[in-house]
Amino acid sequence: MRPGLLLALLLAAAPAPEVRRLPPIDSCAADPGFLAFRTELQAAVERRDAAYLLSIVADDIEFSFGGEPGRDAFAREWQLDRPATSPLWAELGEELRLGCVADGDDGNWAPSLFMSEELDDPFGTALAIHPGAELHGAPGDASPVLATLDWDLVEVVEWNGEDPWQRVRTVDGREGYARSSDLRSPADYRAGFRRIAGRWRMTTFIAGD
Repeated sequence: MRPGLLLALLLAAAPAPEVRRLPPIDSCAADPGFLAFRTELQAAVERRDAAYLLSIVADDIEFSFGGEPGRDAFAREWQLDRPATSPLWAELGEELRLGCVADGDDGNWAPSLFMSEELDDPFGTALAIHPGAELHGAPGDASPVLATLDWDLVEVVEWNGEDPWQRVRTVDGREGYARSSDLRSPADYRAGFRRIAGRWRMTTFIAGD
């Protein structure tokens, strides 16, 4: 048998590299009432409508660990008196983009990553949230591209939130660098929603554990 043919057969028989992907899921859309609520909320985020947002925020919304809860404190924290420059819209918009799941206790959570049962170590794991994100050999766009990450779960070797690049390891053991903007930690911001007195409200908007 020719060596080239033997190599081709061996490669064909070899198991494919292990990949763990976790694309967003949306089980919340099955509830027509919540679907209509979320559509209105997404539109409010697009137009940076602080008045609408505060109208759907729960009186006792949780938004920090150990801090003062409540709508007024939430508004101060996110600078909603200056809605044009508030960082809230980008953050909440990203969460709403990344799926939604029910918690089994009449509540819904976005993004769906937060509720995933596949996460062994939420603080050491990140998800490549932009399909086509690149794994580079070094921190920089000019470095070689080692792989393309499409909703891949990767291990963060050492998380540095101030750095534009993070060193990560894929499930099959390859190490490289991914842009921080392409990664999301399961412990990052998430939004919780619950029906109160017949109306959907945002009851939680928090990061960490």
